[in-house]
Amino acid sequence: MARWSGLLHAAVRAQQQAERQRLAQIRAQARAQTQAARAAEKAQKAYLSAQRAEQKERTRLYIESQVAQVALKNEQLETDIARLESLLTEALANDEFIDLEKLKQAPPITPKFDPGSLIVPELPPVLQRYLPPGLSAIQKLIPGAKEKHAKKTAEAHERYQIDVKAHAAREADRLQRLEEANAKYELQITEIRQKVAAQHAEVDRF
Repeated sequence: MARWSGLLHAAVRAQQQAERQRLAQIRAQARAQTQAARAAEKAQKAYLSAQRAEQKERTRLYIESQVAQVALKNEQLETDIARLESLLTEALANDEFIDLEKLKQAPPITPKFDPGSLIVPELPPVLQRYLPPGLSAIQKLIPGAKEKHAKKTAEAHERYQIDVKAHAAREADRLQRLEEANAKYELQITEIRQKVAAQHAEVDRF
């Protein structure tokens, strides 16, 4: 009887030890998954930050190039006006007939709006790429396989929703910067046309 009792106690202790080891393993796995999730989130944030910085730099360079082109055209326009005024003064001094319409600057050839990469939308996340592969018939017979697969599927949906929100935010930012770039372009075109109109009005005053 005593021997049986001792064996029973030993079996209970062994079972308790095994349970403690199992719980410790689960806790270790949970910690590892948490650390992996944090690392993935950190990497995702770093990637998005770098992408936004790159897009802003491209937009800045594009706007600077457009401003430089407008400045060059303005300078050329002022030179043309000065040349025309000089020709007009000389012609009036010689008392010759002048066709004022020929002195008017031709309508400018305005540059086309080129938004660069801002015009290209980013492809949205695809849920299917997040989901784990389906279980085979044999895998479904393994104890706990369905529960693990369901957990992975739920985690995949969570990651997908996070990426969908991040994608929507990036798209909203892209559209806003595209609208701003277009507004600056329209302003530049308006200024060019106003300068030509002013030159025509100057000619008409003669």
